[in-house]
Amino acid sequence: MGACCNRADNGSPADISAGPDGPDRGEEPAIWKIGAGLLLAGNTMTVGLAISSVEAADNITLFIYIVLFASVVIVFELLGWPLAKGAWQGLKRWRINFDMFFLIAVVAAVGASMVSIATGAGAVYFEVAAILLVIHGIGRRVGTVNQRRAVDAARCFAADDTLVRRRDDNGRLETVASSRLEVGDRIVVGPGDRIVVDGTVHRGVALVRDTEITGETFATARRSGDGVFAGSYSVDGTLEIEATATAGSRVIDEVVDSVHHAWKRPSRWQRQARKTIRWFVPLVLMTTAVTFAAWTVAVDWTTGLFYALAVLLVACPCALGFAVPLAVWMTMGKWAARGMVPAHGQCVETMSRVDTVVFDKTGTLTEPAPGLVDFVIDDDGDVKEPLLRRLVVAVEEQIDHPVARALQTLDSDLCSKRCEPEMMVESTRLIAGLGIEATVRTVGATYRLRIGSTELVDELDDREFWRLERLKRRAIVASCARVVAVVVDDRIAAVAVVDEQVRRRVQRGLERLDEMGLEVGLMTGDAVERTEPFDVDWVHARMTPVQKRDQVRRLQQQGRTVLFVGDGVNDAAAMATADVAIDVDGGAQLAAGVGDLRWCGEHLEAIPDAIDAARQAFSVVRFNLGFATVYNVVGIAVAAAGLLHPVVAAVLMMSSSLFVTWTTTGSLETQRQAPTGDHSPTGGDLELLDRCGAPDSG
Repeated sequence: MGACCNRADNGSPADISAGPDGPDRGEEPAIWKIGAGLLLAGNTMTVGLAISSVEAADNITLFIYIVLFASVVIVFELLGWPLAKGAWQGLKRWRINFDMFFLIAVVAAVGASMVSIATGAGAVYFEVAAILLVIHGIGRRVGTVNQRRAVDAARCFAADDTLVRRRDDNGRLETVASSRLEVGDRIVVGPGDRIVVDGTVHRGVALVRDTEITGETFATARRSGDGVFAGSYSVDGTLEIEATATAGSRVIDEVVDSVHHAWKRPSRWQRQARKTIRWFVPLVLMTTAVTFAAWTVAVDWTTGLFYALAVLLVACPCALGFAVPLAVWMTMGKWAARGMVPAHGQCVETMSRVDTVVFDKTGTLTEPAPGLVDFVIDDDGDVKEPLLRRLVVAVEEQIDHPVARALQTLDSDLCSKRCEPEMMVESTRLIAGLGIEATVRTVGATYRLRIGSTELVDELDDREFWRLERLKRRAIVASCARVVAVVVDDRIAAVAVVDEQVRRRVQRGLERLDEMGLEVGLMTGDAVERTEPFDVDWVHARMTPVQKRDQVRRLQQQGRTVLFVGDGVNDAAAMATADVAIDVDGGAQLAAGVGDLRWCGEHLEAIPDAIDAARQAFSVVRFNLGFATVYNVVGIAVAAAGLLHPVVAAVLMMSSSLFVTWTTTGSLETQRQAPTGDHSPTGGDLELLDRCGAPDSG
């Protein structure tokens, strides 16, 4: 039986519920238990075949049978109790599930073996019982481990046990747990501190970085009266914030709740599996019972048990199980070779049905960090360009900020000379909300630099203001790019333009999605002007995380199967709501926990490649499922007619699985060896894949 992991349940073939609040810890079997069970099952099969093919003394044979039975008992002790628990829960709800079917098959195999040992006639089937238990245990672990990863990431991000500084009624600061905060409390947040409430700035000025909440690339200045969100943090100043929403009612809490609820949604395959259970399991059990009764009346009860077991063994839906996971794993291998690392196998089926692809912009279609677009100096200035570049780099290397990192590339052609011994940064001072001031000493001269917002020039005379305007007119400045002023000794010396950098080959990737008949949209928390470089069907700008989620729901209500590609906490709710989600490597932890796939490559063409591979895999799966259905119907009929020995039934069961394996590997391996176009993985893609890791075990 194959394991189909998905975002709605733990993905075990037994349709096991993870409970109302997600997976329970300890539900999945430990790796060592699965390994021990697999070892015992293999030994049981080897010894069982050996004892069936050679003659031995009765006492030796009985001893071996006792050992084989003990092996099955040990495997059940290791892996079987969750199976029994699931079957019992289904029985209490008057539902026949795959847990019950597995348990009946295990009990029937052991029971028939006991009858064979007692009567001295027939074969034993202890190895069948052991193998079924191992398969069930593997499916359970594959599902619960992957579901828990995302739930734990969500809980970790919204943790409420952070210590914060709160101002009491007397104006004194006290340290309290963030879980004790109430609406109206005022907290003090220093440089580098995380903001744990939604609120309004009561006092202070600072750059606040809230990329993970709003999707904005740059930290923005927040002053008295401005709103802030939990999950953002102060970059360079101290703020006193009055809480308007505390733990449980913040924007981030609503995002996390969306993640939790998304995991409870039944997937398409799960719904289909439940429909199959409603007729397939009762049909097999009824056929088994009728076969036992008919042959008992016609011959005797041992014959009836003999052929009833044949029905159970030939009907064990292993072929149905193999039809899916083999295609899934081969497809995931193809994805990984293109820098697309899957978290579980359910996304293959969902990706094959995708008809709408929605992108976040910042960090998804653009590079995670802004880059330097232009650098224009004042030709009449006293500092020449090479020296000015090195001065700027020396100052910006003192801080860790996206704009600073972009300016650090100014001397890329002179990297070996960066910060030479004769150049020393003597002092630095952050100017809250504006930039940085520093004194740099070189051989024979000392310079005072101020680098940051163009508001720095407001403190200078009109002549410097007009010099700044002339430099800005010479620079390449997009509508929403950030202009950084460089002031040396109270004279404007240069302007730098920092802006988002579009990822390589984005346009070709968008064109391929359009050629495949997919609708492509863009949702961003940024201004609509920043979406102009992207040729998509529609754009929604200035969106909050909740608005993104609601828009995805509207698309689904229109009958769309939505793929969402994002990278930040601001995307997590939409990603959790979407039918399938891709998180960009390097994004927020919560987004990485929600995503069904992690994109570690550099080329957007990996996404249409992944969808195309999923469509090919689903074609193979559809053929194999058809074969497995026909096989089961014919096999059950032949076994019920008394034309199938239980050993032959077991052989047919394995043969059907081998056939499914052969057709799957043959079809998908051919596709793998013949990639189309120029979309094969590059060395850079493979290096990124190594950095991101191999496909997860789920």
